[in-house]
Amino acid sequence: MRATRSPEPASVGEAVVHPSRHGPTRVELRGEFDLDDTAWCAAVDELIHQGWAELELDLAEVLFADSTFVRDLYRLHHHAKACGGAVSVVGASPLMMRILTVTGIAELVGAAVLGAPDT
Repeated sequence: MRATRSPEPASVGEAVVHPSRHGPTRVELRGEFDLDDTAWCAAVDELIHQGWAELELDLAEVLFADSTFVRDLYRLHHHAKACGGAVSVVGASPLMMRILTVTGIAELVGAAVLGAPDT
């Protein structure tokens, strides 16, 4: 009999919110984000709707993101802007930064590469 290893569960994306009234509300995104995982976006969208329109999304622990994730960043940016706020992205890996740059999102949200010095 051969032993087989069961596949590891997918690292579902999650958002951890750190509200702040003295600066942007920090949202740490962790795990994998794809078409089946849009709850994080609805939660962040609700934050904006409730008046927390200055957001800093930390992507340092994002393991995977598809085009749905990029679309959601675009949509969140416009929602925050319409509410008088802004969305910024920090901690993007070099690969994530490339994706954000190629799609034009980096310019919209002022994305910063993981470990890059502040400018």
